[in-house]
Order: sequence, then structure tokens, then C-alpha cells
Amino acid sequence: MKVNNLTEKRRLFSLRRITHEASHLHKNRYGNIGFVQTSKLIIALLLAFFALLSLNIIVIYGYQTGSDLHDNTMLYFDTESNLPSYYNSFILLVSSLLLLAISTLKRSRKDPYALHWLLLAAVFFVLSVDEAVSLHERLIDPLRAMYAFSGVFRFAWIVPGTAFVLFLGLLYYRFLLHLPRPFLIRFLAAGGIFFMGSVGMEMPGGYFLEHVEHGRHSLAYMACVTLEESLEMIGVLVFISALLKYLRTYFSSIQLTLKD
Repeated sequence: MKVNNLTEKRRLFSLRRITHEASHLHKNRYGNIGFVQTSKLIIALLLAFFALLSLNIIVIYGYQTGSDLHDNTMLYFDTESNLPSYYNSFILLVSSLLLLAISTLKRSRKDPYALHWLLLAAVFFVLSVDEAVSLHERLIDPLRAMYAFSGVFRFAWIVPGTAFVLFLGLLYYRFLLHLPRPFLIRFLAAGGIFFMGSVGMEMPGGYFLEHVEHGRHSLAYMACVTLEESLEMIGVLVFISALLKYLRTYFSSIQLTLKD
């Protein structure tokens, strides 16, 4: 009987050791892979942003010095349908896809806020398309004709844009309160940075465009455009980082099962 008990204890000990080692191996192989990949993604996006910012500054230098460098509008932040605008559209699309993934996972858990995540995914998808084809720019002339907007409201789309942000804030008040504090801070910081760029810097830009000598080619206006677009991109990158961290924190145990 004692021999049998000793044998059983050895078997249990061996089983626990094997299980522990397998679990440790699984963690080493898979537990940190998401962190490594997401870190590489953020670093790659940041490097692309700084590269575009540097090229934009070179173009501005060309405008201010009268050199041939200013001819490359594909690199200037204030030109539509070029590399910076496509980059901005791409990172907005990445945000939309991450929000869609969270929404899908939340819906599988019957989370009451799954629809909120889905609606955010739709908003960012529309923003991505808008950045690619400049839909909001088409509102400027009709609104200026109707309400005689000028000066800081030269880019008239900021009026309905600000109203939409306020509406979205009221709609998402309870959603924001339910978020864990670290993610609430990250999401609000990302939104604040993006709003400061898209609306906050658009207003002085409109003023400089109308009242400063050389208008669109003045250093003041170009500096505003650079800061505006940079803040927008940084805000989106902060948001992407927060979304990736949210996924790692609350869905790291999710496993994909493939069926025939």
C-alpha cells in the first residue's frame, strides 16, 4: 500500500511539473508575442510620422526660400490626396479595425457597451474615408455662402464638426464613465490632442490665411497647418496604443479555434 501511495505521489508531482513547464513555455511563446508585435507597430507608425513631418518641413523651407523643393506637393501637409493624407487615413482605418475587434469580442461576452464600440468603429471608418477624399472640405464654401463665415471660422466645417463632437460626448458620457480610469485618461488624452489639432489649430489657420501677407504660403499659416496635422496624427497614434493595450489587458486569454 505504501509503495502504491509513493508511486501515486510521484506521478502527481511529475504531472504538476509537466503542466507548469508547459504553461511557462506557452507564456514565453505566446504571452509576450502580442506585446512585441504591437510595440513594433507603434514604433513603425511613429517613424513614418516623423519621416513625413521632416519631409513636410523641407517643403515649407522650399516655399520660404523660393527653392525648387516646394514643388513636391505630395509631401506637404496642406495638400489633399498625398502621402500625409493617406497616412492619416491609414491610421484612422487601423483605429476603426481595432474598435471593430473590441466590439466583436464584447458582443461575444454580451457586454452592454458592445454597440458603443461598434459605433465608434463606424465613426473612425468615416473619418478614414473623409481623410482620403476630403469630404469635409466640401462643406466649407456652402456654409460660408450661407452664413458669411470668415476669420477664425474661415474653414466653416469646424462649426458642425464641433457640434458633432459635443453630441458624441453626451452620447458616450456613461460609456466613458464605465471605462477603467487608466483607459479613460488615455482615451480622453487622445481625443483632446486630436480635437486640438483638427479644430483648435484650424481656427488660427483660417485667420492667418485671410489676414497675413502671402496667405496660404505665409510661414504663420504653414506652421499652423503643420501643427494641426501633427496633433491629429499624434492623437490617433495615442488612441491606437491605448486600444492595443486594452486588447492585451482584457482579451489576452482569447484563443482562436478553427473548424472544418
